[in-house]
Amino acid sequence: MNRFLFLALLVGGLTSCDTTDHPGFKRLEGTVHYRLIALGDDDRPVTEDSYVSMEVKAFSQTGQPLAQKRVLRIAFGNAVWPNRLKRLLLEAAQGDSLDVIGSVKELDANTWFEPIEMGADSDLLSLQVSVVEVLTAEEVLQSRAEERSANDRELNELALLKHAVDSLGFKDEDLQEGIFFRTLRPGLGSSRTSSGNEVLVRYKTWLADGQLIDDTFQGEALEYTIGKPDQVLLGFSKAIARMRVGAKALVILPADQAYGSCGSSSGIVPPYASLIYEVELVKVKQ
Repeated sequence: MNRFLFLALLVGGLTSCDTTDHPGFKRLEGTVHYRLIALGDDDRPVTEDSYVSMEVKAFSQTGQPLAQKRVLRIAFGNAVWPNRLKRLLLEAAQGDSLDVIGSVKELDANTWFEPIEMGADSDLLSLQVSVVEVLTAEEVLQSRAEERSANDRELNELALLKHAVDSLGFKDEDLQEGIFFRTLRPGLGSSRTSSGNEVLVRYKTWLADGQLIDDTFQGEALEYTIGKPDQVLLGFSKAIARMRVGAKALVILPADQAYGSCGSSSGIVPPYASLIYEVELVKVKQ
């Protein structure tokens, strides 16, 4: 059957009951029935040449979870599939989700989910099948190249972070709450900042390779409200929370406390980059 007919049958199966075995399902063959739960992208159909990522969850007819199987970018035509499931998948596309019901034998479940024992041949199973991703061979190669490049960038940034930590003389005990923090000058206030305080701060920022990228000591200071979301980086807010008025500190933010795997939207801070701050808490408004 072509994809149009397949979808028509699936959608029709949601309202028709031409089988008394499982209302709302269409019969494929024997005990095997199916219905469409979510409709995906027609431009991403599963073919023999596709590389497919999918998830299959198996349940007993009483709803008890039995097994879960995930495949990641597997060459569809070279993989071993239960015959009836393969027939359905070859009419599916990326983003499609199906419910499939059938006997252990006709779904070849004991072999496919091995070593998990799925039951006797005549036992009925319910499968939730989600086609997560469908790629061409060229797209898989491109994706793998991008992943290798990202891994290389991450390893390089980790090496720069280690060099910065060592060269600036930070110790293991200086790492708290995911950031490296050292007081350069103690503050004058009697207490630290708290949520709701408006603060005025000045800072210099370097990449871990030593490149200066910002200096508010030469420009306008930053003013923001403690605890208000999406104003400053996570690690920066942690540093300010440890300071009193007049204090100055040297801080290193690993990437997960800064811009993470994406880098800054401006492109100035690359993916996986750590940041070094010299920061001064100038004023706190209660």
